[in-house]
Amino acid sequence: MIEFKSIEEPELVEIYKRQNRKCNYELADLLDNEPAWAPMTLEQVKEAVSKNQKKDRTSVFSIWVDNTFVGIGAWSSNWDTWGPWNYVLIWPEHRRKGYGAKAAGKLLARSFSDSPAHAIDTGTAEWNNATIAFIKSLGFKEAGKIRLSNIKDGKYYDDLIFDILKTEYNGVSQ
Repeated sequence: MIEFKSIEEPELVEIYKRQNRKCNYELADLLDNEPAWAPMTLEQVKEAVSKNQKKDRTSVFSIWVDNTFVGIGAWSSNWDTWGPWNYVLIWPEHRRKGYGAKAAGKLLARSFSDSPAHAIDTGTAEWNNATIAFIKSLGFKEAGKIRLSNIKDGKYYDDLIFDILKTEYNGVSQ
């Protein structure tokens, strides 16, 4: 069973470790870390998470399966109440087990039932084929891109933006 819990000290330590290893690009937006490859101290990670948690209409949380911390998530309507932003990151060793789909499904269901949202937004780097396939598998459609907005390994890349309308999520055609 997927559970969302508050982020406590042990989870912050785990996020810090992962930011400084394999998940640095995936955590960069959530931790407001530029450049994404730059290491962060534990205090910087704590400050970044705390800063996000203090934003209006924003939640950052840990994702758990059977008492195991498998990833982190976020939800924010800070910029747009009608089209909140959703974020799910499952740690690499827990991927391909359905946890991401279950967490995203729970987040989408709550977003559409407990907020005025009529669309949910998310995004990823154009080079992240696994995440693009995952986002599309949830029913999201490509809504646009921010051209040459980031850099990795000395090359600029686009960030792709996806959304899903409430009517699409509910299976209702317009």
